[in-house]
Amino acid sequence: MIQTAYGKSVYTTWCAPCHDAKDLHLVKTPPRLGGLFFKPALPSGKPATDEQVEKVIEDGQGIMPPFRNTLNDTDVSDLILYLHTLKQNPDLVAH
Repeated sequence: MIQTAYGKSVYTTWCAPCHDAKDLHLVKTPPRLGGLFFKPALPSGKPATDEQVEKVIEDGQGIMPPFRNTLNDTDVSDLILYLHTLKQNPDLVAH
């Protein structure tokens, strides 16, 4: 539970400002992350696996910047654990 609580904190700080935001005025809106692991594929079409999500977090993709130098290994693994908890409700992100 502590890991998911920490993962939620990482999400709130680093992910929610874009993935939960409205009216960002971007050419492409970042995808909502609720239900990320509920589906077989990520919005990019790649498999919805821990490894692939870790790669996107670390290297960035499209308009998403890389977080390799911002988040450490614990941040990333706890964030992924938290993202797994969101699969019960694919339309909403739990806050």
